Amino acid sequence: MIKKILSHKRFFKLLKESMIGFKNRIIILLIFILLLTLINIYLPHLFGRMTDLYIKNKFESLLISLTIFLYIIKLIIQYFVSFYTNYFSGGISLQLKSLIIKQYVKSSSIHTSFIKSGDFHQRIFNETGLLQGKLIFGTIHFAKDVIFFILLLINIFLISPILFVDLLFFSTLLFLFHNKISNKVEFINNDRQIENANLSSFFLEILQGKNDIIIFNLLHKVVKVVFNITKKIKKQIRLSAVYQGLTDVFLEILIILFIGSIIFILQLKNMQISTIVTTLGFIVFLLWPLKSINTYLMSLHIVLPSINRVEQVLKKMETDSLKGNRKIIENLNDISLTIENLSFSYDGQNIFNKSNFSFRKGVYLISGKNGSGKSTLANLISGIISPHEGEIIIKVQKQSNAIGLVSQTPFLYNDTIAENLMIDELITHEKLNEIVQIYRLKEIFKFNLTKNVGENGKNLSGGEKQIISILRGVLKNPDILILDEITNNLPLQLYEGLIEKIISKRKSKITIIMSHHKIDPLFFNDVIKI
Repeated sequence: MIKKILSHKRFFKLLKESMIGFKNRIIILLIFILLLTLINIYLPHLFGRMTDLYIKNKFESLLISLTIFLYIIKLIIQYFVSFYTNYFSGGISLQLKSLIIKQYVKSSSIHTSFIKSGDFHQRIFNETGLLQGKLIFGTIHFAKDVIFFILLLINIFLISPILFVDLLFFSTLLFLFHNKISNKVEFINNDRQIENANLSSFFLEILQGKNDIIIFNLLHKVVKVVFNITKKIKKQIRLSAVYQGLTDVFLEILIILFIGSIIFILQLKNMQISTIVTTLGFIVFLLWPLKSINTYLMSLHIVLPSINRVEQVLKKMETDSLKGNRKIIENLNDISLTIENLSFSYDGQNIFNKSNFSFRKGVYLISGKNGSGKSTLANLISGIISPHEGEIIIKVQKQSNAIGLVSQTPFLYNDTIAENLMIDELITHEKLNEIVQIYRLKEIFKFNLTKNVGENGKNLSGGEKQIISILRGVLKNPDILILDEITNNLPLQLYEGLIEKIISKRKSKITIIMSHHKIDPLFFNDVIKI
């Protein structure tokens, strides 16, 4: 089981990176765990010693004080172990999510069709949260329990080898039963995670299509879909609970049989009372890590499907299989964009096949019907996705400000329009106000910079979102600016007015406009049809 989990190399590489910032504190936690284990090992010896002295009427107050003192120290250390375990598992899980999101944003090979947005949310947030509780948190406790369990076994072996063999026998029975039942739990939880992802995706679809659901009276269909998904999830929860319940019952039966065998062995051995008390102390302490280890091993089968699903996302982000090349070269004397033998396919359909494009300083229109590959070309030039074959050579004056892409759906965060425009540290309020005046945004569009855009821009019209996207490109003023299908939410006359002003300010740079609408060709140095 452990081997199967560790085979997910990409996931554990990222998990290792997530733990770098906690390295020194984890060492402190391990020291606390070791101290706690040693105290737990020593306490049964003290109980046995106290029992022996009590029988001989030689009770020592110093020994009682030492026992109470050690117990208080144990509780204090136990608090710090619990605190640091929760703190580290939460912190590591949060860092893991951040690294996955960062890697996803930087990745140029993963396509939105690979995974639904709700499924991605399920994998990155819900399932890494599950990893926090059952893998990270559980592994820290598992390490503590294993150390404690081994030391207890050594002490029991020193007291009685027969008891040691007896313990190994029952532990083996527990392991065999656990191994038999946990594979079924793993299979059930894999199906459960998939259905949870389907529910998350469908919920996001409901949020996006709420108006249509109301207008076309689709509520009954929505309820039916939700009911079918939740019905499957409930079935999987029930089956998982049944198997886990059987494991708990079997463990309790084994414990009763184990205790009965111990009592029988102790009677046969005719041990001293103090030795019996010490041995029973070890046995009582032993039951706790035994149950904890069993729970952890079971939880690994629950968490394995989640690790596997996160691993799938990480694997999809890799670009090793792509043969295409995209490079940016700094050239103070010239700006150019050359695309040679470009090939790119999506879902088995060729979008580009050995295609060639060349751009120098000027304004270019790339026209074509919907689905012809305009947005794909924009994404390839911008580096959002990578070419399967071919070469994209970009020569610019400054690499840090090489390319700007004005998309149909800009990213907006819940703040004012001004803050959404000033996403670059170099953009000042003065520069922003200057652009607003040049493009007469307040007069033509009633543009209010202090207006809050709301979550995902819900307080804005389609036209306002489009203007924000255009202004970001204008403010960035890159050497190569791509405007992708930005006519959709603007009247053509207003759009052409904006384009005319943008062109007048960008005569020494490259501007590429993607559109399926008819735009006056007089604006452009060249019109390319794809």
